[in-house]
Amino acid sequence: MRTCIGCRKVFEKTALIRIVQAPDGQLIPDVKAKLPGRGVYLCSRLSCIQKAVRKNILSRALRNKVPTSELTGLEEKIRDALQGKLQAFLGILRKGNRIVVGRESIRKRLKKREIHLLLLAEESSGRRTDYEQGNIPLRILFSRERLGRAVGKSPQPVIGVLDERASLELIRLVDMADRLSPGRG
Repeated sequence: MRTCIGCRKVFEKTALIRIVQAPDGQLIPDVKAKLPGRGVYLCSRLSCIQKAVRKNILSRALRNKVPTSELTGLEEKIRDALQGKLQAFLGILRKGNRIVVGRESIRKRLKKREIHLLLLAEESSGRRTDYEQGNIPLRILFSRERLGRAVGKSPQPVIGVLDERASLELIRLVDMADRLSPGRG
Protein backbone atom coordinates (compact mmCIF):
# COMPACT_ATOMS: atom_id res chain seq x y z
CA MET A 1 0.00 0.00 0.00
CA ARG A 2 1.20 3.51 -0.86
CA THR A 3 -0.11 7.04 -0.33
CA CYS A 4 -0.75 9.46 -3.17
CA ILE A 5 1.11 12.70 -2.37
CA GLY A 6 -1.64 14.71 -4.08
CA CYS A 7 -4.84 13.53 -2.40
CA ARG A 8 -3.23 11.67 0.55
CA LYS A 9 -5.40 8.60 -0.08
CA VAL A 10 -3.97 5.11 0.34
CA PHE A 11 -4.00 2.79 -2.69
CA GLU A 12 -2.40 -0.47 -3.72
CA LYS A 13 1.03 0.20 -5.15
CA THR A 14 -0.03 -0.93 -8.63
CA ALA A 15 -2.81 1.68 -8.75
CA LEU A 16 -0.31 4.55 -8.46
CA ILE A 17 2.35 6.08 -10.66
CA ARG A 18 5.83 6.30 -9.17
CA ILE A 19 7.87 9.42 -9.90
CA VAL A 20 11.64 9.49 -9.33
CA GLN A 21 14.10 12.33 -9.71
CA ALA A 22 17.27 11.73 -11.68
CA PRO A 23 20.55 13.21 -10.41
CA ASP A 24 20.23 16.00 -13.00
CA GLY A 25 16.85 17.01 -11.52
CA GLN A 26 14.73 15.47 -14.25
CA LEU A 27 11.44 13.90 -13.14
CA ILE A 28 10.90 10.42 -14.54
CA PRO A 29 7.57 8.56 -14.46
CA ASP A 30 8.62 5.09 -13.33
CA VAL A 31 5.75 3.02 -14.74
CA LYS A 32 7.61 -0.22 -14.03
CA ALA A 33 8.42 0.91 -10.46
CA LYS A 34 11.97 -0.40 -10.83
CA LEU A 35 14.16 2.71 -11.08
CA PRO A 36 16.62 3.35 -8.24
CA GLY A 37 16.30 6.28 -5.91
CA ARG A 38 13.66 7.93 -3.82
CA GLY A 39 10.25 7.71 -5.39
CA VAL A 40 6.94 9.35 -4.69
CA TYR A 41 3.54 8.10 -5.71
CA LEU A 42 0.67 9.84 -7.44
CA CYS A 43 -2.73 8.47 -8.37
CA SER A 44 -3.59 8.92 -12.02
CA ARG A 45 -6.15 11.65 -11.44
CA LEU A 46 -5.21 14.82 -13.27
CA SER A 47 -6.27 16.93 -10.27
CA CYS A 48 -3.77 15.15 -7.98
CA ILE A 49 -0.89 15.70 -10.38
CA GLN A 50 -1.84 19.35 -10.82
CA LYS A 51 -2.09 19.81 -7.04
CA ALA A 52 1.34 18.21 -6.51
CA VAL A 53 2.81 20.60 -9.07
CA ARG A 54 0.91 23.72 -7.93
CA LYS A 55 1.69 23.32 -4.22
CA ASN A 56 5.28 22.14 -4.72
CA ILE A 57 4.51 18.86 -2.97
CA LEU A 58 6.94 16.97 -5.23
CA SER A 59 9.99 18.89 -3.93
CA ARG A 60 9.03 18.23 -0.32
CA ALA A 61 8.24 14.55 -0.89
CA LEU A 62 11.41 13.96 -2.90
CA ARG A 63 13.42 15.98 -0.35
CA ASN A 64 15.07 17.79 -3.23
CA LYS A 65 14.40 20.92 -5.24
CA VAL A 66 12.49 20.14 -8.44
CA PRO A 67 13.21 22.60 -11.27
CA THR A 68 10.15 24.48 -12.50
CA SER A 69 10.89 23.31 -16.04
CA GLU A 70 10.35 19.71 -14.88
CA LEU A 71 6.97 20.49 -13.37
CA THR A 72 5.66 21.93 -16.62
CA GLY A 73 4.11 19.18 -18.70
CA LEU A 74 4.39 16.46 -16.05
CA GLU A 75 0.91 15.19 -16.96
CA GLU A 76 1.98 14.67 -20.58
CA LYS A 77 5.17 12.96 -19.48
CA ILE A 78 3.20 10.52 -17.32
CA ARG A 79 0.58 9.93 -20.05
CA ASP A 80 3.34 9.26 -22.61
CA ALA A 81 5.05 6.81 -20.25
CA LEU A 82 1.79 4.92 -19.67
CA GLN A 83 1.03 4.81 -23.39
CA GLY A 84 4.55 3.57 -24.09
CA LYS A 85 4.06 0.80 -21.56
CA LEU A 86 0.72 -0.10 -23.16
CA GLN A 87 2.29 -0.25 -26.61
CA ALA A 88 5.16 -2.45 -25.39
CA PHE A 89 2.75 -4.73 -23.54
CA LEU A 90 0.65 -5.21 -26.67
CA GLY A 91 3.82 -6.12 -28.58
CA ILE A 92 4.66 -8.77 -26.00
CA LEU A 93 1.14 -10.20 -26.20
CA ARG A 94 1.41 -10.38 -29.99
CA LYS A 95 4.68 -12.29 -29.77
CA GLY A 96 3.04 -14.74 -27.39
CA ASN A 97 0.01 -15.19 -29.70
CA ARG A 98 -2.28 -13.87 -26.97
CA ILE A 99 -4.13 -11.38 -29.16
CA VAL A 100 -6.26 -11.67 -32.25
CA VAL A 101 -6.75 -9.06 -34.99
CA GLY A 102 -9.19 -8.80 -37.84
CA ARG A 103 -12.94 -8.42 -37.55
CA GLU A 104 -13.83 -11.94 -38.69
CA SER A 105 -11.22 -13.61 -36.48
CA ILE A 106 -12.46 -11.58 -33.54
CA ARG A 107 -16.10 -12.46 -34.21
CA LYS A 108 -15.24 -16.18 -34.35
CA ARG A 109 -13.32 -15.97 -31.08
CA LEU A 110 -16.14 -13.98 -29.48
CA LYS A 111 -18.59 -16.78 -30.33
CA LYS A 112 -16.22 -19.28 -28.70
CA ARG A 113 -15.90 -16.96 -25.66
CA GLU A 114 -12.12 -16.88 -25.94
CA ILE A 115 -11.72 -13.10 -25.84
CA HIS A 116 -11.37 -11.36 -22.47
CA LEU A 117 -10.93 -7.76 -23.66
CA LEU A 118 -11.56 -5.76 -26.81
CA LEU A 119 -9.36 -2.77 -27.61
CA LEU A 120 -11.03 -0.42 -30.06
CA ALA A 121 -9.22 2.28 -32.03
CA GLU A 122 -10.33 5.87 -31.36
CA GLU A 123 -11.69 6.24 -34.90
CA SER A 124 -13.75 3.08 -34.47
CA SER A 125 -15.40 4.11 -31.21
CA GLY A 126 -18.62 4.94 -33.07
CA ARG A 127 -18.91 1.25 -33.98
CA ARG A 128 -18.57 0.00 -30.42
CA THR A 129 -22.08 -1.49 -30.49
CA ASP A 130 -20.81 -3.94 -33.14
CA TYR A 131 -18.51 -5.44 -30.51
CA GLU A 132 -20.41 -5.01 -27.24
CA GLN A 133 -21.40 -8.53 -26.33
CA GLY A 134 -22.00 -10.16 -22.99
CA ASN A 135 -19.62 -9.17 -20.24
CA ILE A 136 -16.54 -8.61 -22.38
CA PRO A 137 -14.85 -5.34 -21.37
CA LEU A 138 -14.15 -2.85 -24.13
CA ARG A 139 -11.64 0.00 -24.00
CA ILE A 140 -10.78 2.69 -26.53
CA LEU A 141 -7.05 3.05 -27.11
CA PHE A 142 -4.81 4.78 -29.64
CA SER A 143 -5.48 5.54 -33.27
CA ARG A 144 -5.90 2.73 -35.81
CA GLU A 145 -2.33 3.29 -37.01
CA ARG A 146 -0.80 3.22 -33.54
CA LEU A 147 -2.89 0.23 -32.49
CA GLY A 148 -1.71 -1.67 -35.56
CA ARG A 149 1.90 -0.58 -35.07
CA ALA A 150 1.80 -1.81 -31.44
CA VAL A 151 1.06 -5.33 -32.66
CA GLY A 152 3.25 -5.23 -35.75
CA LYS A 153 0.38 -5.07 -38.22
CA SER A 154 -1.28 -2.64 -40.58
CA PRO A 155 -3.76 -0.15 -39.02
CA GLN A 156 -6.25 -2.04 -36.87
CA PRO A 157 -9.75 -0.95 -35.81
CA VAL A 158 -10.00 -3.57 -33.05
CA ILE A 159 -7.83 -6.07 -31.17
CA GLY A 160 -9.05 -8.98 -29.06
CA VAL A 161 -7.00 -10.07 -26.05
CA LEU A 162 -7.06 -13.81 -25.36
CA ASP A 163 -5.21 -13.82 -22.04
CA GLU A 164 -7.38 -13.10 -18.98
CA ARG A 165 -4.62 -11.85 -16.66
CA ALA A 166 -3.14 -9.67 -19.38
CA SER A 167 -6.62 -8.26 -20.00
CA LEU A 168 -6.90 -7.14 -16.39
CA GLU A 169 -3.50 -5.42 -16.54
CA LEU A 170 -4.38 -3.71 -19.83
CA ILE A 171 -7.67 -2.46 -18.38
CA ARG A 172 -5.79 -1.03 -15.40
CA LEU A 173 -3.24 0.75 -17.59
CA VAL A 174 -5.78 2.07 -20.10
CA ASP A 175 -7.96 3.41 -17.29
CA MET A 176 -4.97 5.11 -15.66
CA ALA A 177 -4.00 6.79 -18.94
CA ASP A 178 -7.62 7.71 -19.56
CA ARG A 179 -7.95 9.48 -16.19
CA LEU A 180 -5.03 11.71 -17.21
CA SER A 181 -7.00 13.09 -20.13
CA PRO A 182 -8.17 16.68 -19.64
CA GLY A 183 -11.75 16.87 -18.40
CA ARG A 184 -11.59 13.46 -16.69
CA GLY A 185 -9.34 14.07 -13.64
